[in-house]
Amino acid sequence: MSQAEADSLDVKIRLLEADAEKAGNVGSSFLTEVGTRLKGLTAYFASSFSVYQILGQFRQGISIIKQYDSAMTEMKKVTSGTNDELKAYAATTGATADAIGSNAITLQNSAAD
Repeated sequence: MSQAEADSLDVKIRLLEADAEKAGNVGSSFLTEVGTRLKGLTAYFASSFSVYQILGQFRQGISIIKQYDSAMTEMKKVTSGTNDELKAYAATTGATADAIGSNAITLQNSAAD
């Protein structure tokens, strides 16, 4: 091997080592970036579950209001009481339901039947 060939081979080896070193740094940067993205993804899922829980509670509240309104409508159909009397009845059934561990909608539906 001539001196020129040895120098050329030395340069190629150094370039190869530099490329390998860059690839090593890129690899660790890539893994760091993946880890960072996974942490962000975890935070995203946690926050979206919180939003969905809030929306679920809101929907449940709307459903309860609709059921309560339906129960009061049924009471209006089967009684001849005034609105004030029905409001007083609703307050009474709410207190009674709390006392017996039930809910006002169930008691009002039972009374309307």
